[in-house]
Amino acid sequence: MKSDIEQLYREARVMAWMNDGFEMRRAAFVDTQRRVLEDARLSPYSCAVTETILNSVSDDYEEDDYEEDDYEEDDMNMPTALFCEEDAYRREMAMELLGSSGGCRGIRREESRIYVQRKGLVDTARKLSLAHPDKLVVAVNPGSATSPGSYVHIGAYGVEENLCICSNLYSTLVGEDIWKAFYKKNLADEDDEATNACIYSENITIFKEIREGVPQLLVESEWGHVHVVTCAPPDMTGGHMSSPAERVLAHKRLDKYDMTDSLVRTTLFSLHFLRGRAICECALNPLWVDEKKSEKILVLPAFGCDYRENPPDIVAEAYAALMKTYAKVFDTVVFAVGEHCDVFREVFQKQGLT
Repeated sequence: MKSDIEQLYREARVMAWMNDGFEMRRAAFVDTQRRVLEDARLSPYSCAVTETILNSVSDDYEEDDYEEDDYEEDDMNMPTALFCEEDAYRREMAMELLGSSGGCRGIRREESRIYVQRKGLVDTARKLSLAHPDKLVVAVNPGSATSPGSYVHIGAYGVEENLCICSNLYSTLVGEDIWKAFYKKNLADEDDEATNACIYSENITIFKEIREGVPQLLVESEWGHVHVVTCAPPDMTGGHMSSPAERVLAHKRLDKYDMTDSLVRTTLFSLHFLRGRAICECALNPLWVDEKKSEKILVLPAFGCDYRENPPDIVAEAYAALMKTYAKVFDTVVFAVGEHCDVFREVFQKQGLT
């Protein structure tokens, strides 16, 4: 009886601690959105507002007080998001990559640099952007297919939630065009998780850091500037998957997929391979190349190895296969995979990648 009471007491303390954590993260998310709205450098809508204000008071200023070129340069650095169709791969680049005879455009001749580390994706991407200001850092956000920011509104913990708490990414995901092209379409689709489509968010500023679980505002000199590719991982907890895969993965045991079945593993490997290819192609799309930063650093998470319960060994195998092709066109590829670091390192070492 006493042990049962102690167990209930411990569970109550854990729940109280979790509720406090959720409340703190919800408050941090609200604070982030307030800062994005108030700071013209962070808001995707600030340029239009600024232009309206400037036009309304232009008579009060001399021409020398306002440089049009300076404003246009700031406008080009505003955070924006673009939708990448599922089948809009860069076939020309893919052919060049696969047919690698004689110096293909965009392929690096040096040895590819691939790193696997335990640190989180958000802070890794921020620090890389500070350490390499001459290179474009592209971070991959394993987002929700149907809800911008996943569960950030309730204070949940995850890669997308951390990105939305620590940066102005969320403001680019809730634009009307992105909502209609990506989230609304997936909500209307029976297979809401079965999309290889991506969202490419440019000029994202990471201005907070999570220290010991608490989001903290950084001094401006430590703000990081990155681009973000948002793509939804397969959901292995009972969410929808693509129709062919759903037929193959229909047999469950105790509501879990049988990961010892070779057909199940092969199907899931294919899903991750195709989704990873879409991510790499989106990051390489020539429509959003920064002329000042020709070299790119790609930062990836353990894609879907969170509450969606994708097996880290299968995910690692899929990205190991992808890196044999795509690592050549990035200056550096960093896998910030947290607790799954050992699994990824083991798989990559077997494939001769690290």
